[in-house]
Amino acid sequence: MILLCVCVRAHAIVLAFPAYLLGISESQLQVKLTSRTMDSKWGGQTENIEVTLNCQQAVQTRDALSKALYSRLFDYLVEVKSEASHLYSESESGF
Repeated sequence: MILLCVCVRAHAIVLAFPAYLLGISESQLQVKLTSRTMDSKWGGQTENIEVTLNCQQAVQTRDALSKALYSRLFDYLVEVKSEASHLYSESESGF
């Protein structure tokens, strides 16, 4: 298994196509997969802290992103299929 952090450091080219499909830059995708922003609230003030993820956390982030994308794609395809079936049944019944 190739770990994400090794891939990102050694082969940044692997981010090019997914970044293109998502409509973001490779650097944005790399930052989102390898870090997270934490909000710290103390004494009535809020501070944003960027935390670098370890390899295991980065792999989990990659897997969560993949799962979310597949889920949204599946929902979209089911919706399109349902609408197409509905339109086809309406045309057959004459409504």
